[in-house]
Amino acid sequence: MTLMNYTEKVVYERLKEYADQHRDEFCTCKKCVEDIMAFALNRLPPHYVATKLGEVVTDVKLTEAPDRVKVLTEVVRAIRQVAQHPSHSDNKPSALRE
Repeated sequence: MTLMNYTEKVVYERLKEYADQHRDEFCTCKKCVEDIMAFALNRLPPHYVATKLGEVVTDVKLTEAPDRVKVLTEVVRAIRQVAQHPSHSDNKPSALRE
């Protein structure tokens, strides 16, 4: 396993879940997803892991209610910010993987 910021994985998962529940409410093109991810990640603490055990422990922590709410709050804040100031002028295909 390589070093990774596990917060990035969790933010992406929450973004995808939110997008699945709120289809067509915001752009999910590659540029907007990257902007949303960057905005949310810059407002959340990183959680780096280098082992499978570290990944499991961090996953448990980040799925507990307080941390889950923090992540979702920042994802929604990022979506609103990017929607108000998109980096492009037209809708493009979704970049969120199924």
